[in-house]
Amino acid sequence: LKKLTSYFRLKKINAGLIEENLYLKSLIIAENYKSNLDNENNDSPFSLIQGYVIKNDISSSRNIIIINRGSSDMVEKEMGVIGSKGIIGIVNQTTEKFSSVLSILHKDLKINAKHKKSNAFGSLFWEGNAPDKVKLSDISIINKINIGDTIVTGGMSAYFPEGIPIGKVIEVKNDGNYYSIKVKLFNNMTNVDNVYFLKNKNKLEIDSLYK
Repeated sequence: LKKLTSYFRLKKINAGLIEENLYLKSLIIAENYKSNLDNENNDSPFSLIQGYVIKNDISSSRNIIIINRGSSDMVEKEMGVIGSKGIIGIVNQTTEKFSSVLSILHKDLKINAKHKKSNAFGSLFWEGNAPDKVKLSDISIINKINIGDTIVTGGMSAYFPEGIPIGKVIEVKNDGNYYSIKVKLFNNMTNVDNVYFLKNKNKLEIDSLYK
């Protein structure tokens, strides 16, 4: 009976920590959004929906993550997904109760990212090798990039707000007029569990401009 009581107590504590983490991430996203604007009255269009990973592939070149939230939880296709330390991927499909997510470890997925210090934008993608390393391209060599620098989301899409952590620079090569940059992910993609969907209330309006 004592062990059973301890189990339920730990489960309750864990649920409380997840809820607290959700709240804190909401605050961080809101503050990042405001800090990139000169108007403090502008609220972030992003809200968070918590989910839990029930399947996570890392063995193929196009990896998919299955999460226990779907359309009945207001999860929609093309929502960004983040974890405790940074980005996870983008929603590909949903059912009523579940969703499939294109992992950042998916060769067809490209993420708009930037070098935090210089604000130089590039394209981030996985080359299909180590599950903790991705490549950042299209950043001009006129920018100074150092080992250990932070790479974050660029905010040039409806998937992610600006400033969500991605990883740190571990290798920089001069590839003509642009750098070839290797980035070590902050998130450990081999053991993701609690995740957060990013719901952008402006997405439909933004998408309509591309049609």
